[in-house]
Amino acid sequence: MSRINKDYLLNKISNRSVFYLEESRKETIKTVKKYGIPLFEIKSGKHMSKIIKEIKDIEYGCSEEYFLRKVESIVPNIDFESIEIIKEYPSGSVVIADIFEKYIQPKIKEEYK
Repeated sequence: MSRINKDYLLNKISNRSVFYLEESRKETIKTVKKYGIPLFEIKSGKHMSKIIKEIKDIEYGCSEEYFLRKVESIVPNIDFESIEIIKEYPSGSVVIADIFEKYIQPKIKEEYK
């Protein structure tokens, strides 16, 4: 336990289960801008602007499933793998890992010197 890092501990005690809408929007918009016109059959810059505005307007508090379906309905020919779903660990798990890293792990290391 003295050698594990925070990410390893988080992965063992929890899953990335909290959907982050804002980060998902940003990453999906980056993908649409990068590949949009040739891959997703976006016709023009004006059409691209309209799509980006609609993605930004997806309402807060929505689920990842709703976000996925909404983006599919907004962007022509987008497949689900091109829609970025960003998830993180629940805050309680992060707090536990922080406490372990800051307080418990140094005591373990000290004990085994």
